[in-house]
Amino acid sequence: MQLFTIGLVRLNMDGSPVLQPNGTPEETYSQDDIVSYSRAWTGFQQAKERGGASSGSDGDHSDETSLDPMWIDIKKRDLFPKSNLLDGFIGDKVALCANLPAKHFLRKGATYQLLGGNGKPELHDDPSSWTVSADYKSLEIESSSPLYSKLCEADSNTGDCTLPSKVVLDTNLVYDDEAKMGDEYAVDTIRTVKMKVGSTYIWYEYVRQPCVEHSFYRDAKKVTISQESPRSIVLSYEFVCSI
Repeated sequence: MQLFTIGLVRLNMDGSPVLQPNGTPEETYSQDDIVSYSRAWTGFQQAKERGGASSGSDGDHSDETSLDPMWIDIKKRDLFPKSNLLDGFIGDKVALCANLPAKHFLRKGATYQLLGGNGKPELHDDPSSWTVSADYKSLEIESSSPLYSKLCEADSNTGDCTLPSKVVLDTNLVYDDEAKMGDEYAVDTIRTVKMKVGSTYIWYEYVRQPCVEHSFYRDAKKVTISQESPRSIVLSYEFVCSI
């Protein structure tokens, strides 16, 4: 409860307490809110150490670091909706992932971050075998690809790729008939892309914009059971989704 530093009573804009119809102050949150919020913190894992100052020294966790951002292990993540304090849910008014525009990874605002020579993504928990085994094919883009041109960001004097650490598309990429033959135009979305720069392979990871996935099935419903009297039970339904 110490994490909830917003106070115990909901306030009006003038600082006065919000009152319920019976005149009692309205509480900011309940125990149910705390339980719901706690599920938003499930699945977080510490990042692996990368040597130097980030090396751990706390016994069983010596191979982890507290300096780098934590990542989410989807297998340990609670998938149910998490409520907010405004009678709604985290992710309300955020676009549904299913409603993202086609080829959103090739449109203005799409963001890519440099992985370097290691194709293992930082925002996904992919098996290491995907990057070290020849049995798994990586999505490779050709030098003639409009996306390659953006990620390369060639130096105006030498023509060499500068490979910026972060690339945000400033316009929708235009693909002609020839460019549409590229592998990146044949997929629904992108996780990582592989590009050959000289004799070296470089990877970028696509950072998808925040969006909401429905929980388990379409038109999911939340069922609330409240007992108004010993012989009366009221069920209320509302559409919900999970982020």
